[in-house]
Amino acid sequence: MRRSETIRLGDLVRQAIKENNLQDGLDADRIKTIWAEETGEHIAKLTKEIVFDKGKLYVSIKSSSIVRNEILLIRNELVKRINARLGRKFVKEIIVR
Repeated sequence: MRRSETIRLGDLVRQAIKENNLQDGLDADRIKTIWAEETGEHIAKLTKEIVFDKGKLYVSIKSSSIVRNEILLIRNELVKRINARLGRKFVKEIIVR
């Protein structure tokens, strides 16, 4: 039997993501790419680890106190920019280690 209505593949994928509650995991993974794009090449190279857990983005920086302080100064702006790129309020705060 043929289906009378055509469903676009993109719509089908979005529906599967929503039904299986996969959006949080996908966004948590996307944050790593967004971090590198929003902070620039220099800070991205000095970033050792990025972990997202329950609204908090934990970022480990390689031994550069200058970069660490720079991130601390702009972290609220980074939260806004990351959330804007994700299209929802997902990251609540950035914690620099």
